[in-house]
Amino acid sequence: MVKLEEPSAIVADFYFLTVFLKRYSMLWETLMDAQREKHGENARKLKVFPLTRFAFAYLMVSTALYSWSILRDIPDWPEYAVVKLKATQTKRTAEAEFNRFEDLVGDMALKKKGVALNFVLEPLCNILHYVEGDSVPPSHLLPLYCLYFKQMGELPLAVTTQFRRETLDSIKQLVKDRWLGTSRKDIFGRKRYGCD
Repeated sequence: MVKLEEPSAIVADFYFLTVFLKRYSMLWETLMDAQREKHGENARKLKVFPLTRFAFAYLMVSTALYSWSILRDIPDWPEYAVVKLKATQTKRTAEAEFNRFEDLVGDMALKKKGVALNFVLEPLCNILHYVEGDSVPPSHLLPLYCLYFKQMGELPLAVTTQFRRETLDSIKQLVKDRWLGTSRKDIFGRKRYGCD
């Protein structure tokens, strides 16, 4: 799903936010202090998992949304001003990167898009984590996938207003194709078709 154009762009923006902050240790340490102050000692830290890790996009976007109010305030921090001044004096592309960071954390539309993307990804990631391994009874699989299929068919306004119709249709089709078995092959290599 995150390879589709719109979700991919959202993931790229959240990836930039996290990598940008990790690049500057003063900002990263100040961010962790602010997270502990706001959310306590067990605050969820921003995460950048390997791109190949399953649930990478959901976990990265969700941890950024968790601390969105802190991220939004970062350009006003004195530490940010110091880091920005030093970086722009030593690196030619730094000004553009800092401007992009400021634009992204000040963009409520990005937050809404992240919330919409997580609405689609979170239940799928939870299902996949739950069924991972061999300790889950097979009888649990069908109800979980049916529930997810139903949820993707009845998306709320918080999701439908953030994505183009083509993207929503593609997401629904991906779920339908995967869970209903369309375009899969049987053990003899013949194409199988799911039923609606």
